[in-house]
Amino acid sequence: MNTAKSFQPNLARGNGTWQLTETLAPFKEKIYKKGEQVIAQGRAEVDLHFVVKGKVLLCHLDPLAEREVITGLFMNGEFINPEILTGDVGEDRYAVAKSDTLVKSIPRLSFLNLMEKTPFLPKLILQSVVERQRKMQARLQRLELMSTRHRVLLFLVEYVEKAGRDVGYERVVRHFLPHHELAGLCNSSRQSVTTILNELRQLKVVHFNRRYLLVRDMERLRKLAAEAFNQPLLS
Repeated sequence: MNTAKSFQPNLARGNGTWQLTETLAPFKEKIYKKGEQVIAQGRAEVDLHFVVKGKVLLCHLDPLAEREVITGLFMNGEFINPEILTGDVGEDRYAVAKSDTLVKSIPRLSFLNLMEKTPFLPKLILQSVVERQRKMQARLQRLELMSTRHRVLLFLVEYVEKAGRDVGYERVVRHFLPHHELAGLCNSSRQSVTTILNELRQLKVVHFNRRYLLVRDMERLRKLAAEAFNQPLLS
């Protein structure tokens, strides 16, 4: 990990981004190389982590199932662990950089003090927590109401829209996630994700390898996701 001042942030989502960037400017920031742990497993968290630029996968260990559960994927302008402000120090969770990622780490008590002095911060944190709960609820609803195919296709649409960038008439996502991690994010199996991606490649809708996902026809991908809504639940 390297302390970095030259890694330029690219935050574009949400109102108050400039205010937030200025407010967090005094706190330390680090570049985590792909594969490095941003939040260490088995340790109580003492810092609130904010993604300036990059991708971070948050996971936790399910003691009953004895397996890793993927909680979410966090990108530019998102807090990874706002729950720490309510006392949830998350010893069972950990976070891994999925690309070279710039993260600001703010001591919990320092941020709580900052919230008392900065009127917009409490609302921002509340929005972050509510959005986290909304996403978790949506994942549960999709698991109950959508077919595997629909979940995977819809996730791909949302993921590419959020993480991708335009290259001519196509859209590319760098540092494409492994199939088992994609499966964890859309409550599917690795085999289902692989099958659907291969089908999309045969249809010339996408091309992918371990480094990137290229969507050649975004409208076709959206159409396939919409069509999957009408397919049987167990498909």
